[in-house]
Amino acid sequence: MAQHHVSSSTGPQADCLYFEETGHNICGGFRRYWETYGGLPIFGYPLTDEFVENGLTVQYFERARFEWHPGVWPERWDVLLGRLGAEMLLRSPQDDTTAMLNALRAVVEPFKDIEVAQSAGWNLVEGLDYCFDNPGVGGMGIHYINVDLLDTTLDPLKPEAMVYHYGPNGELTLGAVEWIVPADAWDAEGHGRLPEVMGHHLHLNEALGVYVLHAWIFTENPAGIFEDWNPNVSCSG
Repeated sequence: MAQHHVSSSTGPQADCLYFEETGHNICGGFRRYWETYGGLPIFGYPLTDEFVENGLTVQYFERARFEWHPGVWPERWDVLLGRLGAEMLLRSPQDDTTAMLNALRAVVEPFKDIEVAQSAGWNLVEGLDYCFDNPGVGGMGIHYINVDLLDTTLDPLKPEAMVYHYGPNGELTLGAVEWIVPADAWDAEGHGRLPEVMGHHLHLNEALGVYVLHAWIFTENPAGIFEDWNPNVSCSG
């Protein structure tokens, strides 16, 4: 469980990680979660010590807010991540695509680490576990899909797929996300229109029987941020 270090840091504390860069400690359950699920590359430096906010013990990092929820998730030291992206979105005009994309980037930033994405439910699916390529047009990459999200609802901040492509050194890099809706299920509900997210309609992928929409939020796409194929992406690396 998290320890309640709610005052401003005055220096290193016992059994805590102290960062001279920001003058703050990470302790208890927050420390164990930070060390286990990404550390500095994923969450960044602590910007505060632990403190109570709206009745919750929280701690802010460069790229996340840790929240202590006693008894909710013992195997992860009862730590949940605050929905900073969702809060950013709620504070922004709903028709402001740029603000919405920035909120999305903030939410999925930790999934640049594939192991973090997998631990959160995005994995390879048999039959779709290959690199999608369209020679002469561009590539997509390899899709890690959260099958629990494959329904007729869409959350702009929780895409059904994370799309990784090969970087210059052959490493997998998170370039895009993809929203996916099963076409038969959507059509059976009698919507009479295409599913929509962030003001953009999904389109039918006939071969797979799904409505889809990509957003290239980390890798620039000369064809357009919401286009399927990216000329800058190739399955050959």
